[in-house]
Amino acid sequence: SRQGATIVFLGDSNTYTGTWVSLLDAWQMHEIPKAWLRLLNLGLSSETASGLSEPTHPFPRPDVKTRIDSVLEKTKPDVVFICYGMNDGIYHPQSEERFQAYQMGIRKVVTKVKKIGALVVLITPPIFDALPVRAKGKLQKPGAERYSWELVSDEYDEVVARYANWITGQTRLADLVIDIHTPMKKAVMMARTSDPS
Repeated sequence: SRQGATIVFLGDSNTYTGTWVSLLDAWQMHEIPKAWLRLLNLGLSSETASGLSEPTHPFPRPDVKTRIDSVLEKTKPDVVFICYGMNDGIYHPQSEERFQAYQMGIRKVVTKVKKIGALVVLITPPIFDALPVRAKGKLQKPGAERYSWELVSDEYDEVVARYANWITGQTRLADLVIDIHTPMKKAVMMARTSDPS
């Protein structure tokens, strides 16, 4: 990226919390301090690209499509990192309708970013780790009466993995695709061989 470039990060709470964006900022300051990159974390908790929300969610989930024009107009980014998927299946089992809403949402956001001439980096969603949710007794079996972020489908990691797999195939849509899902899953599985909890 060019010197002084503005880099915008869009995503759900995994982005909003700021940890990985801060790590990138620290790396940039250490490795390429004269780049003077402007990193803007515009992640938003609960947000989706699909525009979906579970009926029992305390408020309708924010939808990045409703704010993308304003974000691009106000920040004039050179690069936009996009990381969605964790909330997009709304914690339900697999559904073609929800999967298509996710795909459509990602495509729409990417199209708008490219239209202003910015580069697009798509990042897969991280893993959904069912273990701590199971320990709290909050996983729901197939056919449950309701699912939500508090009562999650016990198949939800498969849903998120499907979304991640789709993102990894979007090399024509995006300028760069980064898969964090696969190495994260490998790291967790490896750690569980010595510590199952």
